[in-house]
Amino acid sequence: MKNEVRVMGVAETSVPTAIADGADIKPWLDEYGRTIIRELSSSGVDPKANTEFTLLASAARTAVASSTAQSNPYHKGMIIFVDVTLDAAAAAVTPTILINPVIGTAKTIWTAAAPIAAVGQYAYVFYPAAADAASYTEAVENVIPADWTFTMTVADTDAMTYSVTGCYIV
Repeated sequence: MKNEVRVMGVAETSVPTAIADGADIKPWLDEYGRTIIRELSSSGVDPKANTEFTLLASAARTAVASSTAQSNPYHKGMIIFVDVTLDAAAAAVTPTILINPVIGTAKTIWTAAAPIAAVGQYAYVFYPAAADAASYTEAVENVIPADWTFTMTVADTDAMTYSVTGCYIV
């Protein structure tokens, strides 16, 4: 039995790559003829695409460091990259993610299984079906909340130089 596909009105069959402000947006159809709603920003960029961002710029730190509050309206997951470039005094830091609820105070929803205590690159993946892979420091089967904050908790007052970046994934 074949499925019948009916297109009502004008539709695009390829993904639009750019759109001018105020232009008419036609629905995009997938391979089965289902309408896929595409929300494009005024610059024509798909806000739901994988997006890279900086949480903490590279710096020597001796105290707790927190990112600004992050807003995630579209993505299910993300990858957090920690790049430790100097650890002269055997410092240790522990990555943490806090959810920022509309009512109440921030709550910890994830803390790394082990502190970071050496120069190197560390990657943490957060996704509903994240498979524990050797290429990640840690894989967490969870979604990312709409509003959250990243924190690096220190174990002592020794300096460690690191940066933290992320990439939202769809």
